[in-house]
Amino acid sequence: MIVDTNRLQLINLTDIFISPAEDLYLVMDCCMTDLHELIQSRSDPLDNKFIQFFTYQVLRGLKFIHSAGVIHRDLKPSNILIKENCDLKICDFGLAREQDHQMTGYVSTRYYRAPEIMLNWQRYNYAVDIWSTGCILAEMLLGKVLFPGTDNVHHFKLITEIFGKPPKEIMKTVYSDIV
Repeated sequence: MIVDTNRLQLINLTDIFISPAEDLYLVMDCCMTDLHELIQSRSDPLDNKFIQFFTYQVLRGLKFIHSAGVIHRDLKPSNILIKENCDLKICDFGLAREQDHQMTGYVSTRYYRAPEIMLNWQRYNYAVDIWSTGCILAEMLLGKVLFPGTDNVHHFKLITEIFGKPPKEIMKTVYSDIV
């Protein structure tokens, strides 16, 4: 199946070549900045129309990735590139994996890590990318990271301060050094 990634929110690999010194070069879309740099460069949060447009594009890209059976697992503002026309491109698929009944634990950057990764280690699904998207949305709205945990325990504490603790029935099924 040939896919036109120019119409999707995924980074486009346009060429590969090897230099005379045998260095490998990957040629990709030209993107002016990333979402992390954009958020950090502003003294005010982004305008709501940009937040809505950017969130839509991230979710559109995830829809395609997830429909292919893949979880990105490291979605964060620095992995969302911005083209000159404000089109977003999701990049860095180094931690991406096919959905499986048993996944590897402790992936993703802490600030954007879903609770189920911390609590269930290997039993998680596409929802971890949606959690990361929510964290990115909050960061665009606030102009700062929503859960700036210094370690996993602190990160989980920050999450429960906003959302409350999971029900005891769920916590009984969890094996983790966090709880």
